[in-house]
Amino acid sequence: MASNILVAVDGTDAARSALEWASDLVEHKRARGETVEAAMINICQPAETFGVDGFGLPAIAESIRRAADVLDHLDHDVPSAAEFDHLVKSGSVATGILDEARARNADLIVVGTRHQGAVRQALMGSVSQRLAAERERPVAVVPAGSEPMRDLVVVGYDGSPGARSAVQWALDNCEGQLRVIRAVPDDGDEIAAHESIHALLPALGPTAAGRVIAEAIVGDPVDALLDPNHETPQIVVGARKESDGGTNIWGSTATQLLADTTRPVVVVPPSHS
Repeated sequence: MASNILVAVDGTDAARSALEWASDLVEHKRARGETVEAAMINICQPAETFGVDGFGLPAIAESIRRAADVLDHLDHDVPSAAEFDHLVKSGSVATGILDEARARNADLIVVGTRHQGAVRQALMGSVSQRLAAERERPVAVVPAGSEPMRDLVVVGYDGSPGARSAVQWALDNCEGQLRVIRAVPDDGDEIAAHESIHALLPALGPTAAGRVIAEAIVGDPVDALLDPNHETPQIVVGARKESDGGTNIWGSTATQLLADTTRPVVVVPPSHS
């Protein structure tokens, strides 16, 4: 099996955490005998690259040089990423990352995030939100200070195609135990939820044997996934299409997690494992 991982960096602590998380995943995959291609990309934004004369070629060259220096410094700070390809592009950050991911046919985009809170992100949005909203491929959003990949993974499950893809992605990419949670509203049918989530297990095949703990919990999905009483190094959830037919994830569990969590969150689109 071959994988292609693209990490967006910009020299911030959050970007360094994202690179460390991705490097840990790459090492894990290679230890299993997988072939992995990995690259880190730094996007020079238009405001940084254009000079006052409207073209500013010297300013563009200097901005690109600084962006390349960031990649070199990250090589030094994160030695396990020394073999990652270095890419420097100019333009819109989200668009540049998506264009490169398409060109490389990346299986996963990894991006750092500075915690802004739900209200600020709802007003301003974020690169991570825009990447996840495209629903083209899994996106891992890694807050500053996050720990690298660990054995325990919590997966949100609601029976949707995106949720099923999220469970399969976690099985394929994470080692160790998966805690699959289905949240049930206070007035919901808890028995039906238990039956639904346990019916998932046989469909996962032999790779899930002994690795998956499935449970239904009464309460809010975000609260269940972020339960402080459980050690949760990372969370995997599925993206789903809004009722208007668009591809944004505003108002969904994934959106709230991206705004509120201090732990890595992987958002997996439907039909992707």
